[in-house]
Amino acid sequence: MRAAAVAAAVVAAFVGVMYLRFSGDSVPSPPPGALAGGPQCVVFRTVSDGDDGSDTQATCGPSFESPAAPVSTVWAGSVALPTQATPPDSIGGINVVRLEIGPAVQIPDDWGLIVETCRGDCADTPALTRMYRDSDGHLKTDNLVTLQSLGLSPKSSSNPTGAYFTGLAASPAGSALALSVCVQGSCFFGAEAPDLDAESMIFRSLDGGVTWSELDRRVGIAWVIGMSVEKEALVADVGNDGQVTRIGYKSLPGGGELLPPSGSGYTQPFFATDGAVFWHTDDVNTVVRADGTQWLGSWADPRQMQVALAWDYAFDATGSHALVSGMALAQSGPGANLLLMVRRDGSLGQVFSMPTYMVGKMWLDEAHILAILGPDANPPPRPRAGFAPVLIDLSTRIIHPMRDPFLDPPFFNGINSIIAVQQGPFARVVNTDNTCVNIRAEPLPSAGILDCAAEGVLLRDTGIASGPAGEWLKVVTPAGAEGWANAQYLER
Repeated sequence: MRAAAVAAAVVAAFVGVMYLRFSGDSVPSPPPGALAGGPQCVVFRTVSDGDDGSDTQATCGPSFESPAAPVSTVWAGSVALPTQATPPDSIGGINVVRLEIGPAVQIPDDWGLIVETCRGDCADTPALTRMYRDSDGHLKTDNLVTLQSLGLSPKSSSNPTGAYFTGLAASPAGSALALSVCVQGSCFFGAEAPDLDAESMIFRSLDGGVTWSELDRRVGIAWVIGMSVEKEALVADVGNDGQVTRIGYKSLPGGGELLPPSGSGYTQPFFATDGAVFWHTDDVNTVVRADGTQWLGSWADPRQMQVALAWDYAFDATGSHALVSGMALAQSGPGANLLLMVRRDGSLGQVFSMPTYMVGKMWLDEAHILAILGPDANPPPRPRAGFAPVLIDLSTRIIHPMRDPFLDPPFFNGINSIIAVQQGPFARVVNTDNTCVNIRAEPLPSAGILDCAAEGVLLRDTGIASGPAGEWLKVVTPAGAEGWANAQYLER
């Protein structure tokens, strides 16, 4: 009971402080196929002392060579690193390997990041912002969605009954996104019964967050908590029969209900990238498969007083490995922050110690991870202002802060959680008078129309042109349609 109580308290606090000892430990090879189709080349530019840097580092998976030693004790150029707890030697028989803070890097070329900048009372602050580099290497930022752009009046001191964001989710490639908004009453609850007179709305985008459609509006509390592989929003529905508060889960717009395994206790579902459903339970470190069997191996047994795990599993593109944040446990209480790699069979693959707690993570390829690390040693229940996006290179054990543009509004005071990564190079739709450009099956004005991409949508530029003056470009839409667009409506 004592072990479960300690672990439960740690999970409730989320993930805490850590690191500093095992520079001599060997690092096992990263899992194969972390990005579908094999390793992808990513280019990083290092940054130092406010200069945007001219050095370029290219990587195709493990070949990325980053400096082996930290260059600064300043977190993302602005916040001092917290005091770090000493990690254990091993978890479940797997050696704990420390990750070092290294030089800052710029946003990789040919990658577009969709960043959550606000949740809750956002006023006119965008909930989602997109950033990417154009063909000249210039950083571009676009606000994707605000309450006003959805036609809603935001909650504020002068409008206490206004709307506010309650949840969002995205497919890993950023083609589909969903969000929930509380438009009336209180959509949060704790020990008290939920406000059944609250009203919620669910929205979805299928073009990378540029255009949004309403999926549902209902009386009651509903949050978006995930996205299925079929690009349906996973929604948590809160109900109360006068005595017991219950949470159910359904996918929208299909409306299919997700039912937990029998006897699994309080649960919340999450998806692997291949569509398999897993369920958190109210037992510490207990995750069950759809058939009700325990997923995690004996290394996660809370009675061993080794680690408490957060509810933030991130699968790679093949679904063969997942990352999860954790905190080492001891008789004296919580200790070092950890990043654990779990195999699909539930066994433990690798364990890394982190300099502070982590609240989000996403695979870029088999050796690189985007993550969000906290600015101090006191973990809040969810992301807040001052969180620092970082790029973690598992092959070199280096954590690279992504300083720019996260020191400027709207990022400086934002959550800065990277929820999706779009792959470029990009051609942005322009000059349509806020309509859309036709994506045609052939480079001809008479060819069949496959899709119509709205103003502001990022298309993937294949680099293939056609026509006497190259007036047609072959592009790929966020939904995956490959066709031809007239170049006069594209900004490269």
